[in-house]
Amino acid sequence: MPNGADKVLARIQVAKYDMVPWIHSKGVCGLADQGSSGATFNMSQVLTESEGNITTTEEGFAGPEELMTGSSWESMVTLWCTPTRMFVTVEAKDLGKVRIDGNAAAKKTNGKLTVAVGTPEAVKQSLPDATMIGR
Repeated sequence: MPNGADKVLARIQVAKYDMVPWIHSKGVCGLADQGSSGATFNMSQVLTESEGNITTTEEGFAGPEELMTGSSWESMVTLWCTPTRMFVTVEAKDLGKVRIDGNAAAKKTNGKLTVAVGTPEAVKQSLPDATMIGR
């Protein structure tokens, strides 16, 4: 369990990353790399302290328009959090084999993996054209 997490929602394995999106009951969402590549990170957003600076539709995500906050790691991995769902994007020349487990769905397009994390309804609404569904 990553530092600061109450619950891990999914597992995303792509390129050199082995990541888990997580939440805390005090309104925090985060994304931690489990160190498979030696590049370990744990980024988080406190939703109760931030109103968000961009909307989901501005960033091209489907579903309801919500304010979201974001952070990134080495300009390759980005985490976006809303009150109802999370989005993770990974950009790499070679995404390699992708594995998605848990409450998430994903799609690959042009060297970019987009993952929606949340309830099954939220994931389907946010990424209706997903090609990979977590189990």
